[in-house]
Amino acid sequence: MGIIETLNQWDTELFLYLNSFHNSFWDYTMTLFTRTEIWLLFYLVIFITIIRKYKRKSLLVFLVITLLIILADQGSGILKHSIERLRPSHDPYVAPLAHNFFKKGGLYGFVSAHAANSFASPFFQSCCSATGSSPFS
Repeated sequence: MGIIETLNQWDTELFLYLNSFHNSFWDYTMTLFTRTEIWLLFYLVIFITIIRKYKRKSLLVFLVITLLIILADQGSGILKHSIERLRPSHDPYVAPLAHNFFKKGGLYGFVSAHAANSFASPFFQSCCSATGSSPFS
């Protein structure tokens, strides 16, 4: 068995193990984190923080972050459709074994667009911090 097959097997086993701990409290609680309203407050805090820190230069910050997210999102989409790894809820071998309380998303789940988008901005910020310089100076 190759390394990819081994990783896929471990991933499936871990998914099914963690999925086995479902209960009605966590089913409803975790669906809250998929709601846009929950995330609006989080992004509003980030938005206000950037404006307070960078003032007039915040427009440049928003532009760079927007471009990074677009690149990350489109890049993950290209990879996702190249790799074609099914989400557990669409995998004919895994779906019958898993508890899927809330089905959301497309056919393929890897590479995660949410993870790529969430990583884009902190990656940019860490690059600026590591070099000790900021493009906004």
